[in-house]
Amino acid sequence: MDMHADKGREFWREVLGAGGPTAIPRWTAKPSQGTAVCETRVPDELVGGLRGLAGVLGVPVSSLWLAAHARVLAVLSGEDEVVTGWVPVGGGRGLPCRVAAGGGRSWRELVGDADRVASGVVGHREFPVEGLAEGSPRPGHVRPPRPPPPRPPAPQARSPRGRPKRSPARR
Repeated sequence: MDMHADKGREFWREVLGAGGPTAIPRWTAKPSQGTAVCETRVPDELVGGLRGLAGVLGVPVSSLWLAAHARVLAVLSGEDEVVTGWVPVGGGRGLPCRVAAGGGRSWRELVGDADRVASGVVGHREFPVEGLAEGSPRPGHVRPPRPPPPRPPAPQARSPRGRPKRSPARR
C-alpha cells in the first residue's frame, strides 16, 4: 500500500468528518439551489493594512481572509467548527477546509489556526479528495433547513382525581 496515499486519505477523512459544507441561513423569500458569486473591490487602504498585519503575524494575507471567512460562517451557522471551500494561492481547484472558528478565541489564535489548516490543505492538494466526498453534499449544495422540533401537546385541564376534564361543549 502507498503510505503517502494513506496519509492523504486520512487527512481528508478528518477534514470531511464534519459532514460537508457549513450551511448558512437564507434571508430570501424564494430560496434557490446552487451558488452565487458576489465580487466587491477591497479598498487599497484595507489591503495595505492586511499586508502589514500579515507581516506582523508571519502569515500570508490569504490566512487572514480564511480566518475572517471562517469566523463569519461560525457566527451565521452557530457552529464552532466550519467547513468551507478554499482555493490555494496560485489557483487550482477549490478544496474543503475545516476551521475551528467559534468560542472565545482571539483573532491571533484564529489566524494562526487558519494558517496551519491552509498549509495542511496545500500539503495534501494532490490527493483525489472528490472520491471521498461522494457521501457528503456537493460543493455549493445547500442543505434544506431542518424542520422545527414538534411542539409538545397542549396541557389538558385535569379533575381533582387526575382525569382529563371534558370540555363544556361535550357535557
